[in-house]
Amino acid sequence: MAVPMPMVSTSLLLALSLPASAIDTRPTVFDIVLGASVTALPPVNEFGIFACGNDGGPPAVLLNGWGDYKKCPAGSDGRHEVYFEYDDEAEFVARANDDYVAGWSAGTAIDSFPVVASVLFNDNGRATGLRIITDPRPEQRRDDFLHLRPRQEHYLLGLYLLDRFDLPVSDCHAEQPAKGESAVLGMFVRQVCAATKNDRSYRIASQLYRRPGESDIDPDTGLRTEGAFVSETRAEIDLVAP
Repeated sequence: MAVPMPMVSTSLLLALSLPASAIDTRPTVFDIVLGASVTALPPVNEFGIFACGNDGGPPAVLLNGWGDYKKCPAGSDGRHEVYFEYDDEAEFVARANDDYVAGWSAGTAIDSFPVVASVLFNDNGRATGLRIITDPRPEQRRDDFLHLRPRQEHYLLGLYLLDRFDLPVSDCHAEQPAKGESAVLGMFVRQVCAATKNDRSYRIASQLYRRPGESDIDPDTGLRTEGAFVSETRAEIDLVAP
């Protein structure tokens, strides 16, 4: 049986919040204005790597900036996905100075959830969408400097985004497990939130489950399994055509 995501509340969001660096003023995915032309986006030197996006997968061809969007093949919706990372200059300085506190806000992350962020451009170079997907890669690197939320918690980014965009939980519905899927330590989450607000449409999907054949306990060792589950949030914010 599907377990619904908890309702968004101020106390819950405060409980989920982690400390952030007071000196971290880097632009983020939330500084991308939908509807803006490619030349009106934040300067490329305020970000890190640019590449063709891959719907949350590993980035493809490296780019010099937003203006190279046409080097990325158009998707099924005709748009070009440009992956980007946050500027890491402050992170290098913090690492050199053993600044432990700065590690809370390092990396390309939202509220300490590591993310793959990308902008979707139409053929005319207009930013018409944002794609935000939790990123499992930092956990695989086991970097002690980065204080990021573990992958098992990645489905919780959906709560943050609902609050960030002021979307009610009534816009969400829970879906049932597919054949062979099961809960992770008693919890199964497959929640989809969809809404249109002002000139934007939102779709935020959160998942926490085990795939067929995965289990809480390894039958060969009797020990709790590690990493044998899906936990992610996928969000897309699109400009609604007039």
